[in-house]
Amino acid sequence: MQDLKILIITSNAALSAAAAGAFAAARVQATALPACRHFSARPGQDFLLVLLDLAALGPDKLAELKAFLAIARGLSVIAMFEAGRTTDRVIVEILSAGADDAMSNATELPLLVAKTKAHLRRLAAQEQADCDAGGLNRGSGI
Repeated sequence: MQDLKILIITSNAALSAAAAGAFAAARVQATALPACRHFSARPGQDFLLVLLDLAALGPDKLAELKAFLAIARGLSVIAMFEAGRTTDRVIVEILSAGADDAMSNATELPLLVAKTKAHLRRLAAQEQADCDAGGLNRGSGI
């Protein structure tokens, strides 16, 4: 998975450093940003997945999440939330807004890496299936 790149958006420097180290050890290339406002969807970035720490968002987290998802179209996003302060109803809202998964930002790093690698495997398999089909998929009107 060395050629698969992920983006970590968190204002938590300790989480960013620990996650970057854990992903490097797992041979997953990770780039960190401190806030969504530093992200711009540019061609050639080659990110397949974003780990978005919702604590890095402002007071209207759901609206900001939706705005970020609109900018990050085509990227798979795992929203990371504060476990003790996030209800199941809010997690449902996060997933309904378009996040591909949601997990606690207090998750142990081996589990975070394992879940991320599972998402990357699925994304790589889907990308390969799209290539094998000549780019024809559900999104191409077929």
